[in-house]
Amino acid sequence: MNTNILYPMRFVAACIVVIFHYGADTQLGQLSWFFRAAGQAVTFFFVLSGFVMTIAYLERENFSAADYWIA
Repeated sequence: MNTNILYPMRFVAACIVVIFHYGADTQLGQLSWFFRAAGQAVTFFFVLSGFVMTIAYLERENFSAADYWIA
């Protein structure tokens, strides 16, 4: 399965989360209308990352649940 299309969405979600947490006093942080839903971006980022990691690890021949959880 090709998951390359998902990487830009992960990047945008990660940027929103970083700006929400650390950029509140910057000009980007003043865009409250845009970052009002930043809490959902955290959930979206973690769910999407878990999905991408699951696909990547399931395609391996030597799948190990321990390796997945460590990663």
